[in-house]
Amino acid sequence: MYLSLEAKAARMVKQGQYSEAAQVLAGRIGTREKGSVAILNLMAVCKAKLGQLYEAKTILKQLDHEYPGNPRVLNNLGNMALLEGDASTALKLYKEAVKLSPWSSEPRFNMFLAYRELGEVEKSLCSYHEFVLIKRISYLSKVLVGGALLAAAAALIHAWLMHP
Repeated sequence: MYLSLEAKAARMVKQGQYSEAAQVLAGRIGTREKGSVAILNLMAVCKAKLGQLYEAKTILKQLDHEYPGNPRVLNNLGNMALLEGDASTALKLYKEAVKLSPWSSEPRFNMFLAYRELGEVEKSLCSYHEFVLIKRISYLSKVLVGGALLAAAAALIHAWLMHP
């Protein structure tokens, strides 16, 4: 199975292999190929997880400057603000990410964390419930699409067997 560079690095990040993912990504930085925003965004995540917060924030700010309105970048800038103890700024960035990508669950979960940090319990719980709802809708839509594909495949096989 072929995985894109971004997918390989994302898998490494999920497994906690931040140094390894950063090394994989480093070879592609500066190539300005399709997906370079995603690659740089992942590099910033690796840097942050490795404790290199200044470098991570620099990458994210540059991305936001060059490609304004990217929800993943805004979400991660929010994460940086939250790490720096600025929950209000983080919340603004998460809300902007949600506005640009309403079905993305990650900024909603992060909003839960920011509201919790600000001591706004009701808003925190509301954000958490929205996060759970979106995760469920996403899962159900995948199940429905999978079921539809299976039904279509079964219909094609049936038609092929009935009319060779």
